[in-house]
Amino acid sequence: MEHEANRAYARRNEEILRGANVHLEREAERRGKPDSALSLVLCECAEACGGMMSMTFDEWEAIHQHRDRFAVALGHEAPAVERVVSSCDRYVVVEKLPLTAGQ
Repeated sequence: MEHEANRAYARRNEEILRGANVHLEREAERRGKPDSALSLVLCECAEACGGMMSMTFDEWEAIHQHRDRFAVALGHEAPAVERVVSSCDRYVVVEKLPLTAGQ
């Protein structure tokens, strides 16, 4: 991955994508779609790939109970900046490694 060495870059991308998924969740709620229904959400990978994955907003919210965790598409993990916490056949949950001074 081109930007694995730059954790701050990766973190910024993931935070932006998390925010975009908040908007998708709000739109689904506005349309009356339950949080337990499968929805398409943006991959929150460090590369900001623009890909989509299928998950419920209940699953998405559980992942984000932890500030440093993100949902990424299968194969989009970046070992230099995160560790895999869990995975299933639709997505992977990753946790950011701590930033050090200067990153």
